Amino acid sequence: MTLARRLATGVGFLAVLGGLTVAAVPSLAPALPSVTALTAAVGLGALLVGGHAAYGRSRAAGSTHHELAATPTSTPPPEAALAVYLDDVTGVPGPVDEQARAAAYLDVRRLTVAALVRSEGCSPAAARRRLTTGEWTDDTVAAAFFTGASPSLRDRLREWVTGEPTFERRGTRAVAAVTRIDAAPEPAP
Repeated sequence: MTLARRLATGVGFLAVLGGLTVAAVPSLAPALPSVTALTAAVGLGALLVGGHAAYGRSRAAGSTHHELAATPTSTPPPEAALAVYLDDVTGVPGPVDEQARAAAYLDVRRLTVAALVRSEGCSPAAARRRLTTGEWTDDTVAAAFFTGASPSLRDRLREWVTGEPTFERRGTRAVAAVTRIDAAPEPAP
């Protein structure tokens, strides 16, 4: 649910609650703010929502993806897999496309294993084991992308307030961590 929709839902809920309160206890009606104050509050809320949307669009237009260091056996950067998924689902109303999400997860996982094998010289099985246990990075949010840890209450509240799903936030952080790993110098043989 987008921030605008959350705000609209909240304002609607408060309006219904206020209406029911006045219907149940009519003596409270004179204590409610005037129509001018309510109009100003709704206008201010609309400006805030519009400003938030404009800010989000300006950040999206100016964002850049860092390419992973090219190697002779390079694979596509993991941000490409996640970017395709995010482009498909960002701003699209309705349920999440679980198949696209699973495909993005598997692509990023495969590319992360390849990056760990290249940069740290470990076997693919050891790289997969490190992903599963979360030992591949110090970034706990990025590690949670592959460990499958349930989102904390804080993560759920953040998702509700910002509208950024936990999967996308974790995936973005995982891609950033993989980019840092892949950009590091290769181990000496």
